[in-house]
Amino acid sequence: MATTGLIYRKTLKRDFFISTVLIAILALSLIVIASSFILYQQQYQLFLTRMNNQAEDLAYNSAYSLFFEDKQTANNQLQPLAKYDDVTQVILFRLSEKQLHLFTSSNSNLIDITQFSPERLALLNKPQVTGQVVEVAKPTIVDGEVVGYLYLIGSSAPLESMVYRLVRYFAAISVLVLLLIYWLADKLGNRVLAPIERLQLLIAQIATEKNFNKRAPETDVEEIRFLSHHINTLLDTIVDYIDLQQQKEQQILQLNSNLEMNVAARTKELADTNDALNSSLHQLQLYQSELIEQQKMAALGQLVAGVAHEINTPIGIGVTAISMLMEQLKNLDKTYQQNNLTAKGMKNFLAESQDCSDMVFRNLCRAADLISTFKQVAVEQSNESQQQVCLSKILEDILFTLQPKFKHTPYSIKLNCSEQIIVQINVAALQQVIINMVMNSLIHGFDHREQGNILIEVALQAKDCVITITDDGNGIPPAIVKTIYDPFVTTKRGQGGSGLGMHLVYNLVSVALKGRIVLDEQHRPGARFVISFPQGVANDPV
Repeated sequence: MATTGLIYRKTLKRDFFISTVLIAILALSLIVIASSFILYQQQYQLFLTRMNNQAEDLAYNSAYSLFFEDKQTANNQLQPLAKYDDVTQVILFRLSEKQLHLFTSSNSNLIDITQFSPERLALLNKPQVTGQVVEVAKPTIVDGEVVGYLYLIGSSAPLESMVYRLVRYFAAISVLVLLLIYWLADKLGNRVLAPIERLQLLIAQIATEKNFNKRAPETDVEEIRFLSHHINTLLDTIVDYIDLQQQKEQQILQLNSNLEMNVAARTKELADTNDALNSSLHQLQLYQSELIEQQKMAALGQLVAGVAHEINTPIGIGVTAISMLMEQLKNLDKTYQQNNLTAKGMKNFLAESQDCSDMVFRNLCRAADLISTFKQVAVEQSNESQQQVCLSKILEDILFTLQPKFKHTPYSIKLNCSEQIIVQINVAALQQVIINMVMNSLIHGFDHREQGNILIEVALQAKDCVITITDDGNGIPPAIVKTIYDPFVTTKRGQGGSGLGMHLVYNLVSVALKGRIVLDEQHRPGARFVISFPQGVANDPV
C-alpha cells in the first residue's frame, strides 16, 4: 500500500490520513458504546418488567390452588417456567396465622424457609436487584384476603451474555468498516495530495538547481491550478529581479572605482567638523562653569549683604543706646560737681541707665547670633566633605540667614522637620540647594503677589531622606516644565535672570547629594519640588 512509512513522516498527507482514521475510530467507538448501552438498558427494563408480570400472573393463578391446598395444580402452573433461562426458582408460600409455610417450589433445591417472613416478602412487591440476582414477591389473594405469597428469583446473566455477544458482533462489523475507511482514506489522500506533492518536488528542484525558468504544470483541480498560477507568477518576478540585480551590480562595480576617494574626502571633512565641535563644546563647558561660579558667588554676595544689613540694625541701636548712656553720665557728673544731685535725679539716671543697658545687651546678643549663624554657614560652605548633622538645625540656620530677604515682605516660610532626623551629607551642597529653591520662590513664585507661603517638610522613607518644598505662588510656566533643569532656562531673560539656578540645584542634588529632584506637575497652585537623597546613617524610631 502507498502508505508505507507514512506515519513516520510529518506531511500533510500523513495528517489527512491519520485525522480521517482517528475520526472514524472515534465515531465507530461512540456508536458501538452508545448502541450497546441503549440495548442493554432496554433489554434490562424488559427483563424486570417480565419478572414482575410473571410473578403477578402466577400469584393470581395459584391463589385458589393454595386456598384449596391443591399442590398438584400448583406444580402444573409453575412447571412452564422451567423453559426460561433467566428464572432461577419460584416458591409458593402459604400464610397461616401470620406464619409462612412452604407449599411448593419450581425445583427441588433446598431453601432455608426461616429467612423469609411476611414483612420481608411485602417489601419485595417491586423487583429488587442485587448484582445479577432479581427478587420479586407477590401476594396470593382470595376474596380480599392474603392466603400466601409467590416468591420468584431471576438472574440477569443470560441477558448480559446476549448483550456481550451483540457487542462482539458490533465490534467485528466496526473493524471491517474501519478497514474500508482506511483504504478509502489512502485513496482519497493520493487523489487530493498528489498534485501538491508534484508542486513540492518542483520547488525542491528549483531550490537545488537554481533554475528559475521551470514552471508548474497545469491541473484540473481548481485550488491547485490557482496555486500553480501564482507560483509561476512568483518565478517570473524572481527572474525579473535577478536581471535587475545584475544590472545594479554592474552599476555598483562602476561606482566602487571612485568610492575610496570619496570616503577619504568625507573622512577628512568629518574630522575637521568633529574638531570644531569639540572646541565649541569645551568653550561652552568653560562658559557654563564660569556662569555657575558667578551664580554661586552672586548668591553668596546676596547672603552676605543681607546678613550685613541685618547686623547693622542691632549694632546701630546699640551705638545709639551707648550714646544716650554717655550723655546721661555727663549730665550726672555735671550735677554732682555742682552739688545739685538729688535722690530723684539719681533714681531717674539709674532707671534710664538700666533701659539703655538692656537695649545694648539685647541688640549685641542678636548681632552675636547673626554672626555665629553666618560663621557656621561659611564654615560649612568651605567644608564640602560629608558631615553627620541634625537636619533640622541645618535648615533652621539656613532659614535664619535668609530672614533679611523676607523681613519687610508679606511672605512667610514654615519648616516642618523632626529634631530626631540625623543625616550624613555634604552640608554646603544642601545649603546652596535650599537657598536657591527659596530664592526662586521669592523672585519668581511671588512676583507681583500680595502674599505667599513656603512650606519645607522633611520625612524619612526607607533609607532615604525626603525634603518637600512647596509654595503657593505663580507656579512653573507650562512652556518650561520639561526643560526646567536645563541651563539658561529662565522666565526673567534680560531682567537679571541667568537661567542657571535650577541647573545648579539639579547638579548639586544629583552629584553632591547623590539623590534626585522631581517637580510635581500636578500640584496647583504654586510649585512643589521633592528632593530625596540617602540618609547615610541609621535613624532609629523614637
